[in-house]
Order: sequence, then C-alpha cells, then structure tokens
Amino acid sequence: MNRKIFKVILTLTISVVLSNAQVFHTARSISLAGAYSTYDTGPDALLWNPANLGHSNIKIGFSFGIFPFVPFNSLRLFNNSINASWFNKYMASGLYLDENKKKEMLSFFSAEGLNFAGEMCGRIIGMRIGHFAFSTNLHFISSGNIPKVLLDIPFRGIKLEQDIELDDVDAFAQSYMSLDMGYGHLLESDIINSYFDSFSVGVTFRLLLGIETATTKDVNGTISVFKDGISMEGAASIKGGIGGFGCGIGAGISGKMKERLSFGLSVNNLFSFIRWTKSTKEYEFEYRNFLKPEDFFDDEIDSLFEAGIISDTLKDVSPFSTVLPVYIVAGFGYNYSKKLDIYASMIQFVNESWYSSLTPTFSVGAEVRYLPILPIRFGINFGGDSGFRWGCGFSIGGRSYSFDFGFSQDSGFFNKARGFTISFGHEFRF
Repeated sequence: MNRKIFKVILTLTISVVLSNAQVFHTARSISLAGAYSTYDTGPDALLWNPANLGHSNIKIGFSFGIFPFVPFNSLRLFNNSINASWFNKYMASGLYLDENKKKEMLSFFSAEGLNFAGEMCGRIIGMRIGHFAFSTNLHFISSGNIPKVLLDIPFRGIKLEQDIELDDVDAFAQSYMSLDMGYGHLLESDIINSYFDSFSVGVTFRLLLGIETATTKDVNGTISVFKDGISMEGAASIKGGIGGFGCGIGAGISGKMKERLSFGLSVNNLFSFIRWTKSTKEYEFEYRNFLKPEDFFDDEIDSLFEAGIISDTLKDVSPFSTVLPVYIVAGFGYNYSKKLDIYASMIQFVNESWYSSLTPTFSVGAEVRYLPILPIRFGINFGGDSGFRWGCGFSIGGRSYSFDFGFSQDSGFFNKARGFTISFGHEFRF
C-alpha cells in the first residue's frame, strides 16, 4: 500500500465516519432511551443480556435493518457544545457579530474545545431459533477533538505574535464486523422455583473481524502570526491497520417473578479485542514553513500545509491490538397492565476509552399498547457521555412481522439538542 492511498483511507475514516460505539443501538432500545436490558428476547439480547434468550417463546425469527440503498440501520451523531439553535442564531440569521456576540457565541464551547462523536451500525441479519440467537453487524466508530483556540480563529482572527498550540488535536476511528451468537438456558430447581416463575442464564460469544483502524499520536505544533507572515511548525503521526481478527464473550442472568416483574444483570465484551495484523502502518511527518501574504495567492502551491512538510515517512509497524470497552448492564421491567410495561436500566462501562465514559447511565422507559398493532415507546436517561437523552418510537405490525422505528436526542429537546440517534429495523416471526 503506498503513502497516498494510506493517507486517503485514514483521512476519510476520521473525517466522515462520526460515531461513538456503546451498547448496540436498535430502534426499540433507542425509543426506550436505553431502558432495554429486560425487554428483548431475540438477537438484540446478545449485546444487552443473553440470558433473556431463555425466556423466548418464539420458535423462529429473522431481523434485519440494511436496505440496498441504506448502509446502516442505526446512526448517532453527537457533540459537546453546539446545537441547531446555536447555528440558526449565529450562522444562518445574517446577524452582525460584534465582539459581545462573538463572546456569547464562543461561550457555548467548553474549555476543552469541540468534542464530536456518534455511532453507525448496520445489522446484516439477525436470527433466533428457540433459545439460540445469531446476529452479524457492521460497526463504525470514531471520536475527535478540536481545541477551543482553533475555534476562536475564524471569528476573532489571530493576534500578532500569538502562539496557537495544536497539541490537543486528537482523532480516532475504527470499523469492524461482529458475528455474535448466544444461548439462554432456563434453570429449574425447588429453590429457584420457590422464588422465580422462570430463571435463565445466558452467554454470548463474539467473533470480531477488523476492517480498519486509525488514531493520531504525538500531535504537537505551533502557529504564530507576525506582521510579515505566518510561521507554522510541528509534527504528528497516525497509526493504523487494515484487517484484523478478535473475539469476546458476554454473560448474564435473568429472572421473572410474580408474572409481572422481570430483572437482569449482564457483563458484556469481556476479553474483547481486535488484533490488527495486516497492513499495520504508521505515518509520521514534520512540517515547518513561513508563509508570506503573497503565498496565499500563489497558483503554483496546491496546499500550503503540504508545502511546509520537511519530512514524512510511512513505515511498517508490528501487529497491535485494540480493546472494546467492557460494560455492565442491570435492569428490571414491570408489566403494569396488558397495555403498559415499564422498564429501567443502568449501564456502567468498566474501562474508559476513546468512545466510552465511566459515568454510569440510568434509563427509564415505557411501552404503551392501546393499539395492539401500534405499540408506542418513550424513555429518558441521565449520565453517560451526553448527560441527558430522551427517546421515542413505535412498531407497526402483528405477530408475524413488525417494522420498528426509534429516534432520540442528546442534551436537550429539538433545536436545543446537541446530538441525535435514528434507527429502524424489521423482524419476521414464525
């Protein structure tokens, strides 16, 4: 693989695929805002709680989300600072930005700058046969940060002899396919039967096929402005791989009591990793340049940045591994009536990474079935990376088929939200 192809792949991955992989999101889990751990008894349970499979009463079921013209069935985009109201007020209204307005506008950005993240997943096929389930999915994840000092420049410019540090620029991206399979088994004994209507244990095994990964390393640099020009210098490296293999496991317990109450506890992504062994490369470069005003209008210079590169190297590196974060899911469900179910869940990541937060997430949600062919779901959650999220959605169908749709927003409602998730899916049951 030559240098140009490698750079193009990494650039497109980091700049286009904005995602933040957490628990596998589906239309139903999104509409319940994550209060989902005791809900599903099909392929979704593989990454929530495989013990739920033990309670399944469906003989055969198929689920999928990818259409020929849609490469995903779940998409989430999120940032930590701005929303649609911010954009409409300051960027799309023709408002004159005096110094007070600029201060007001830039105050929305935290001291750490603009963090952006999201999630894009595509279910190719999911299947359940009795208490067994299988699912194959595509996952795209990435995360990045733009320092606040760079966000100031378009609106305030650069002061003379001011040094702009670039050390906090970061980006990460990864895509992989997962082949997940699991089984739930009902346990029976006199002691168990005295407390539970049914009690199940379950396990999930994951095969992970790495597509590509890329991350920035050792980014440092300075931009300085003088009366006669702009000085730029710095260095960075990007480490990546194309092609890898890994695995992981998950396990859980699930119980039902008094015909109405259900609960569950699971640990997921235990020992989950992807070992990148093919085309593992590291691209290193250094740049140094002094740009005069006339250089900005020089037609012979294609890229001011590339014109300043004094050295760049694409080298092979040893195979390396990336780890998927371990997470614990706990929850309960309550069948209030034939027309209303109430759910609650807690998600806790065990290890912090580019795309997981150690702050626990607490969710509550409900499903209303006033019309049997049109159940409606809604929920809210607190904690995690976004602090607050609300969701809603519905299903259309009956016993043999259902179309599911879910939508949620992060950190606010409608134009005040700083992110959103949208998902759809289909399931045939026999």
